[in-house]
Parts: sequence; C-alpha cells; structure tokens
Amino acid sequence: MLIHHHHHPNLKQFRIKELNDNADYYGGIGLVHVVDHTYVVALNLGEDPVTLVYLVFDTGSAFTWVQHADCLNCLEAEPPVVGQYNRSKTRRYNRCNVRSDCALWDLIPGNNCGGLGICTYSTSYGDSTKSTGFLCRESVSTFKKTIILGIGLDNKCLPTPTSCFQGMAGFGAGLVSIPYQLGKTRWGFCLPPNASMDGSFMMDDVAQFPGEYKSARLYVHSEYYMVNLSNIFVQGFGNLNWGHDIQMIVVDTGTILTHMRSSLLINLFYSIQRVVEQKYNAQPTPSPFTKLELCYAEPYPLEVSIQVGEAYINITNPELLWIRLSGVYCLAFVRAIGHENILGSHHFKGYMVVYDTSDANNMFLSISSSPLNDAQEAEACLSPII
Repeated sequence: MLIHHHHHPNLKQFRIKELNDNADYYGGIGLVHVVDHTYVVALNLGEDPVTLVYLVFDTGSAFTWVQHADCLNCLEAEPPVVGQYNRSKTRRYNRCNVRSDCALWDLIPGNNCGGLGICTYSTSYGDSTKSTGFLCRESVSTFKKTIILGIGLDNKCLPTPTSCFQGMAGFGAGLVSIPYQLGKTRWGFCLPPNASMDGSFMMDDVAQFPGEYKSARLYVHSEYYMVNLSNIFVQGFGNLNWGHDIQMIVVDTGTILTHMRSSLLINLFYSIQRVVEQKYNAQPTPSPFTKLELCYAEPYPLEVSIQVGEAYINITNPELLWIRLSGVYCLAFVRAIGHENILGSHHFKGYMVVYDTSDANNMFLSISSSPLNDAQEAEACLSPII
C-alpha cells in the first residue's frame, strides 16, 4: 500500500506494500489466493472527518472510485479496513455539477448526466471487475487536493470479492487520472520484489533513478499508456518470432499476470518447454487453473527478457516467473482477452519505473537498467517493513 509519511508533509513520496497470503497486515491477514498479489494505495478522503481507504494502485486505468458505506452490492475488503467512506460525513464532499465539470464527462466510463445534475458512472475491467455509482469532487488530504472520483454503490470484483479492497486508484492516462488531476507530469514507482519489502510512489523531482536506466517512447491509448514491445528473449532458445506486426504493451500494476496475444504466447510456451526439457529433462504438468496454461512440478530457474523500447526487464528470479498454485508452479503469462498485451506487476518487481509526460509530443517511460539490489534500496525506493 502507499502510506503517507506523516512526519514529512512536504515529502512527495509514499510507500507501497505488496499484500499476499504471507504478508503481515492487521493481524497477519492476507489475500485469500496466491494470484491475488495486489498493490494498494492508502488515501485519506474527506475532511472533518478523514477516512482512510485502501485502493488498488492501477497504472492500467485512469478512473478512481471508492466503495461507499451504503453500497448495495459491496466488496468484501480484506484485510479488515479502518473505516468505510461515507459522503454524508465529510465536510468537503461535493456532488459533481454537470455545467462546471462538463469537459470531463466524455472521459468518465459509462457516464450519464441527468437533468438534476446527478452524474452516474459505470466502469468495468478485463477480469469482469465492475463498479457503478455517481461522481463527486472530494478532498484527498494525502495529496492536499480535491479530485473527481466515483462513489461506488454497486460493485463486483474478480477473481475474488476481496481483490479490489475498497476500490481502484487510476494512475493511467487522461484528464481524470490522479497524476493529471494533481498537475503532475513526472511520477514513478517501485514495486517490492517480495512481500517483506516496501516500495514507493514518487512525484516531481523525487522520481529520480539511483543508477542507469533505459527509456521507451510512451503512447496514449484511451485511459492508459502503451510502449513498444520490441522483443522477448528466452535464454537457451533465442528471440521469439512474431512476424512483422508492431506489438504494443501496457504497463499495468492493477494485475499480477502478463497478458499476451495468442501468437506471442504460443511461441513463448514452446520456447520455454524446449528449454526446460533440454536443461531439466522435465515435462509440463496439468494446470489447476484454466487461465494459467503452462505448469511444472518445480519452479525451474530460467531467464526471460522483455524488451520495451530500449529498456529490458530481465526475469531471472523463479519467484517472479512462476506462480505457485495448488502445489504446482505455473508460468505467470496468460492469453490476452482483448487486443492489447499487458505487462503485469509480477514481472517488474524490484525495477524502478518513471513516467515523463511533460512534452505531449515526446513522452517517455524509463526503467532502471537492472533490479535494485540491497545496497541501492536505502537511496532508492525499497525499505524493510517496520
């Protein structure tokens, strides 16, 4: 989760913690399923009183919504949360006005602004998670800013009702994203490589690399950013062959899994099976989960490199390549439901990622040249959980 450093109110740096089935959090309660590794951001909503809410940190979407205390269909937030947001108990709450906020309506998913000035939304995600409610302006004291967000009344979250905690925080592209509403053109994050570490979300000059980095050109598509997927390399096999089509990929912290088009995924599975067979004399085992198609009895060490632009994400840690599920280890790649490839959070843990959108015609995503090591953690964005 991203936790504000209350003792340093001017420091624009927040902490992220990965929550999984082994993480200590409010009595040691974690997510109920291993594929639900989730990064959440803790935001203080409203004034007099302030309510602390936990939202999924999502760079794959722009819209932010939070579940209301009087929801009709509610998310089962777990681990237990401190409080439920209630619009009637905060001094700064203000229902969105059609006239003053009309420039944003076309950018809000499923918006429907009625004659009485009541504006509703309905948004959904690739895994069938959805939320319906109304729009408002609310103070986010974590950022010392009032932003437009959704108040969720009818909510559903997959793969489990607990996966979304209390809603979604949109750090993607567009006028309704949190960075844009905060007026930020440079921000970054670093996700911890394991559940015993904290990470950071950074803005402005704090978003600096401790060492070397490489960049990829950013492209805007709807409510998320995309980069060129230049190459995929499996050590011991070589480059994947996907023809001459230009491939794009979304960096998405809202999902653990990397989603790839069928043609790419088939080539990736084939190359990994060949390497595992030749190097470890092992054959795949049946998968206990339909979406995870390639599984083995052990998490065999392999090196898979994903190149985006000039930047490389080298996956050498077996824990970041395989997902343990029902006693077997499955490759954390699934078939893309839509047309976009998606780079999930599991595969860039430990890397520092910085967005620079200051020049709309020349935007970049930069990634540290290698995962941050122990010596760099103190000066970069990782620190032990206290």
